[in-house]
Amino acid sequence: MKTKSRYQREILEELKDLPVAKLSTLLKLVRLWKQELFGRSQKKTKANALLDVDALAVKTGVTDLAEHHDHYLYGLEKHD
Repeated sequence: MKTKSRYQREILEELKDLPVAKLSTLLKLVRLWKQELFGRSQKKTKANALLDVDALAVKTGVTDLAEHHDHYLYGLEKHD
């Protein structure tokens, strides 16, 4: 039977071959998976909106929300 430390070593060994560009995506996936398993962290940390903007973003499906936010918020005409 494998121990926790054995699994950790095997996981770290597998990560050595991954390209750096993919490690950020993997980290996000692991954190999301942990949230699903254990719920939100009890540890309170101060959010940094500039660093965590992708985690704070709301998935609306609207591709021009930033450009036409007045239209979506207040019903104004879209401008070009």
